[in-house]
Amino acid sequence: MFCAVLLVVIGCAKKTDTAQPKVDSSSSLQTGQSAHAAESDPSAALVTLTQALRKYSLENRRVPASLNELVQAGYVHTMPTAPRGKKFAINPKRMEVVLVNE
Repeated sequence: MFCAVLLVVIGCAKKTDTAQPKVDSSSSLQTGQSAHAAESDPSAALVTLTQALRKYSLENRRVPASLNELVQAGYVHTMPTAPRGKKFAINPKRMEVVLVNE
């Protein structure tokens, strides 16, 4: 009986999992659709930019001088817009993109 209930619960969980569309934050940045989304929720842009920064640094064996290098090299297709009063910057010690005051 317990096994039957467990199988029903697992089966239902799989159905709800596949029914929900999965969103890839990196694909929306690459197509340029999330430039305004970065203003409302910059955390997704920060994650995507940090991933691009780390990939660029690993493949080129250096930290880029600016985030524009990521765009020029094709790691990011469109640079998202930062919230008002802020800008995206590279933290080379932690190898991540952060928001700083302008």
